[in-house]
Amino acid sequence: MGTLVAGKLDEISEAIGGLRASTAGLERAFSEHCRDDDRRHEENIAVQREANESIRKLTEVVTPLANAVGAMKPIVDQYQASRFKLVGAASVIMMLFGFIGWLIQTFITSIIHGVWKLLQG
Repeated sequence: MGTLVAGKLDEISEAIGGLRASTAGLERAFSEHCRDDDRRHEENIAVQREANESIRKLTEVVTPLANAVGAMKPIVDQYQASRFKLVGAASVIMMLFGFIGWLIQTFITSIIHGVWKLLQG
């Protein structure tokens, strides 16, 4: 019976040793994962800082342009309104030219018609 217990103790001891080895391997893998995770986190922070700096520089460039566009908007709106007025005036003038042309045509047609009747008649 003593050898049976000793054999069981040997098996248990070997199982415990195997578990310790597995645990050590898991601890190494977990530590490596943590180091890799920390490294990736630092890389992401660096990329984010670069992106923030690029956005800050872009904002510095765009802000004066946005201010200039804001200052030009009333001028452009006034120009557009003036242009619409000119287009409207040109339309009225073209209509008047058409009406005057129609009057001239009617007058000349009447004269020619009257002269033709006199010659016929």
